[in-house]
Amino acid sequence: MACDEGIKLISSTKQTIIQGTDMTKPYTNYLFEITLLNTIDLHVDSVLIYDAGKTYKVNHYLSKKKNNKNYTLNASLNEGNFTVADTKSATNDVTEKAIIYYKANDTNGALNISTFKEKTITRR
Repeated sequence: MACDEGIKLISSTKQTIIQGTDMTKPYTNYLFEITLLNTIDLHVDSVLIYDAGKTYKVNHYLSKKKNNKNYTLNASLNEGNFTVADTKSATNDVTEKAIIYYKANDTNGALNISTFKEKTITRR
């Protein structure tokens, strides 16, 4: 975690989204809540998900809560929303993890996340 920039991960949630039809594949959505302690500017460069020996570079959406220093980062492993990165750089770890690369106050950093609260959501 990057304490120098005053960035703190509040929560990380892994949601398995099950669509209401049999024709649609389930997908995984990652939600991260981040707070800024003494950082003025935050920009997320990329989000990488390591799972099952593959590395996924996931498109993401960063939103700021009004009048607050909290941000919500949404990264969805939905078809068409990610690219499979170079598998040679994929981790051999059995556990799943995420790395968020960011720039805060003109300093580059990374958040490594290996624990997730898990939820299953069924949409009808």
